[in-house]
Amino acid sequence: MSDGEPQPSRQGAQASGAADGLSLPPPPAQRRGGIVRRSLAVAREHWWTAGAAAAVLLMPMSFVSAFVDRAWFDSRFVADAMLDGGSGPRGNPLLGFVEAVIVTPWSLAAALLVVIGRVAAVEGAVAVALRRLPQAVGAMFLAAVVAALPLLPAAALFVLNVDEAVAVMGPGGTVNPEEFPAGMVLAMLLLVLGLVPTVFLGLTLGLAVPLAVADGLGPVAACKASWRRMPGQRLRLLGGMLAVVLPALFVLSLLALPLGLLALSLGREGGWVAAGVGDGMLMSAVTVLLVSIYAVLRADTAPAEPLPPGDPEARWEPDPS
Repeated sequence: MSDGEPQPSRQGAQASGAADGLSLPPPPAQRRGGIVRRSLAVAREHWWTAGAAAAVLLMPMSFVSAFVDRAWFDSRFVADAMLDGGSGPRGNPLLGFVEAVIVTPWSLAAALLVVIGRVAAVEGAVAVALRRLPQAVGAMFLAAVVAALPLLPAAALFVLNVDEAVAVMGPGGTVNPEEFPAGMVLAMLLLVLGLVPTVFLGLTLGLAVPLAVADGLGPVAACKASWRRMPGQRLRLLGGMLAVVLPALFVLSLLALPLGLLALSLGREGGWVAAGVGDGMLMSAVTVLLVSIYAVLRADTAPAEPLPPGDPEARWEPDPS
């Protein structure tokens, strides 16, 4: 077995309620509580290795993005753009696509493989995560499409009525309520009503990408497995995100403020380097916290009994490479 991948017994993991090498196997009586405390404990234990696995992918992307947008660090350029009615330089769409579809899920997969104990070395995690990347991206897109279904009626009405809404706008974007299209009002109402089922579906499919990465499931099988595992766990996932990831983003953003001021003081030629370091460190730290929540939920929802032979999870085999 290459890449230093330890291969634990699947049946053993099912019987114990633990998942692979996760160091905090929860007793059955404690499965429903303590996600914040336990995910933070997992993150502390694997901070450096999982962070390095994420950073080795995120840092180069961060440097490239900062270099492309280095004009942001020239105050004269930004001021001239604002005076011309623009908003300053904008990110490269191609780089944004690469970051969202390849680099971000790849880094998340590498960090997750380290946290759950499938791969011990950083280079092995990156290599195995690359092999699992098509499954992770497929699960991500499928889950996003399913979660967005309740918003489709609102989106369709918005597209059909946007020209009429723009036509009745006055100076400064003012609109006479009596002239505002009824279809646009209905679209906004449907948008508000669609948010609740969208969040519900997003949380229900929240383990699709982690299961695709950790267990080698295809996109459809990963979404089905997440749907089966997440009832009773949705609020725990939401609570973990709100209690761990959002405060971490706030604190890390405050820590990145001095680095941002340094970047602005260095100007166009040097500022992008400091910005690349700051953004890469921030996203690596958030990735470790995020995969720690996923690892705890995956352990807590592991099937207690062997699955039927026809189930995709029951057909899982260790990566032979």
